[in-house]
Amino acid sequence: MSGSAGKDLKTIGVLINQIEGRYQNRLLKGISAFARDNPVNIFYFIGRALNSPFSEENFHNTIYDLARSRHIDGLIIAAGSLGNYLSREENKSFLSSYSPKPIVTLGITLPGIPGITTDNSTGIKRVVNHLFEDHGFRRIAFAGGPAESQDARARFSSFMQEMKACGLEVFPDLIYQGDFSYHSGIRIASEMTAHGKLNFDAVVCANDDMALGIINTLEKQDILSPRDYSITGFDNVPNARFTSPPLTTVNQPLYEQAYTAGELILNVLNGKSIPEATEKNCRLVIRESCGCSGVPLVRNRTLHYRSQPVSRVLSSVNSGEIIKNILKRSNLPETNRIETGNALSALLETLFLDLTILRDRPLFLLALNEWLEMTFDWNDYTETWHSILTESHSEILPLLISDKTKTYMFQ
Repeated sequence: MSGSAGKDLKTIGVLINQIEGRYQNRLLKGISAFARDNPVNIFYFIGRALNSPFSEENFHNTIYDLARSRHIDGLIIAAGSLGNYLSREENKSFLSSYSPKPIVTLGITLPGIPGITTDNSTGIKRVVNHLFEDHGFRRIAFAGGPAESQDARARFSSFMQEMKACGLEVFPDLIYQGDFSYHSGIRIASEMTAHGKLNFDAVVCANDDMALGIINTLEKQDILSPRDYSITGFDNVPNARFTSPPLTTVNQPLYEQAYTAGELILNVLNGKSIPEATEKNCRLVIRESCGCSGVPLVRNRTLHYRSQPVSRVLSSVNSGEIIKNILKRSNLPETNRIETGNALSALLETLFLDLTILRDRPLFLLALNEWLEMTFDWNDYTETWHSILTESHSEILPLLISDKTKTYMFQ
């Protein structure tokens, strides 16, 4: 629960299929920001996807029945992810079961139920056009989401339309079926290499999680992007900019969608009318995975203070042990430790990558900025990050610079 205390406040229920997912995390942050800015109470009902093929997930979904309580005034339902495995009619039936409570959906639109979606069509078309016009790729594969998902269908339809508009042939064996999960990206990567080398120039993924699964799986086979293939995603989750290579993707304004959903449901509860369909614009975010060099390598910089090659040092570093030591010495609230561990993992990865490749625009700074933004609601925010960065400096500096060099540098 979040929001302000007070018995006369409106109480809004939020139905969502998980909190740990990168997609869902951005939605939750948008709703939390709305709750801080408005006099409402928020109750979260966190289950799993409905009608999931993973049968154990369905046991979690009885929690959605609690949202029918008379104490809940209105609902925000992340139907785009919660209903990924439901047909349009099944989604309609599920949402209608909460009548007469007012509802605003995220991710799908249905007649008679106000919803907020992304301009999927424009996003995918810009991706395909970029791969063809700017890179000259002709054999373009597609990794799609669940057949029942409105987002997945819209993105596949847009892919087909833009391929035709560009005069490109669609090869049936280059259409892969996923389910928006990282694990389905792993499976798709295995299918891609089942008969040897890749037989496409680029792959357009219907979301970032599948793209990240493909990148990491192919990398284990020494098939690297963008050296061997181009790849793009959709959503622009936080990890997209910190992966190696940084992922070219479509920015879906998930935070803004969720915040707007809060405003809309509150307007309904206050007797105001709202539009049935609200569509948010998206934009193409070009990074390195498509073959663009958004972060150029610096080849003329020599760092004379290193006592030995950084790549040799970093290859022997145990990141897990470093994180453990930093967490042990940092004076952190218990509630922040898990998220801090995740932040340190991403920060160390980007720092070591920067030191190895010597980038002109360091990824570490981008990663740090993102984590500072995502943890702004921490208690003792400034002191916590001061402790984290101070201990990180103390832990990492000795690995890279000898005592003799440090004496020379700081005398």
